[in-house]
Amino acid sequence: TSLWYVRFNVPANASVLNGSCSDPDQWIQITWKTNENSMINNTMTLVYHENATTKNYGLKSLNLTLTPDNFVNGSKDPIELYHGSEWVTPLATSYRCKSATQLNLTSESLSAVAVLTLSRLQEEAYRTTAGSGFSAARDCGGGDVPDAVPIAVGCALGGLVVVVLIAYLVGRRYSASRGYLSM
Repeated sequence: TSLWYVRFNVPANASVLNGSCSDPDQWIQITWKTNENSMINNTMTLVYHENATTKNYGLKSLNLTLTPDNFVNGSKDPIELYHGSEWVTPLATSYRCKSATQLNLTSESLSAVAVLTLSRLQEEAYRTTAGSGFSAARDCGGGDVPDAVPIAVGCALGGLVVVVLIAYLVGRRYSASRGYLSM
C-alpha cells in the first residue's frame, strides 16, 4: 500500500452544481477544477437532515469526490470519500465555525482514508426567510455551556448582596439593643 498526503483548498470560485431544498433532507453539491487542464471536476456534496421534533437540523453526510489530478501517480478513477453525521444547530440559525474543524473521511471502494479540515465555515439549511445574509449564527462548540457562566456570576453577586444586607440588618439591630441611637 502507498500513503499519499495531499493538501488543497476549495477555491473561492467553486460553483454550486446542484442542490435540493426538499424535506426532510436538503443537499448542495459544490464543484471545482483541480487545475485549468482538468477534464473532470472535484465535487463536495453536503446533505442536511431536519428533526422536526427537536426543531434542529444537522449535517447528515459529506461526500467528497476527488479527481486523480489531485494525486501524484494517482489512478485514472476518481476517489470517493465519505463522512457521516456531524454538527447540529437549531432551525432558523446558521452554523459557524471560525476555527479549524477536522472530519475523518473513509472510502467504501478503496482502503483510502482522509482528513478534511474546514476553516472559517458558515452554512445554513432549512432557511424560511428571504435575504442575502446568514441568519443569527450558532458557533461551533457553542452549545449551552457559555450561558452557565453569566448565570453563575449573577447568582454569586445576588448571594453577596443578600449576605451584605443581612449583615447590615444584624449590625443595626445589635446597635439598637445596646442603647446607641443614630443621629
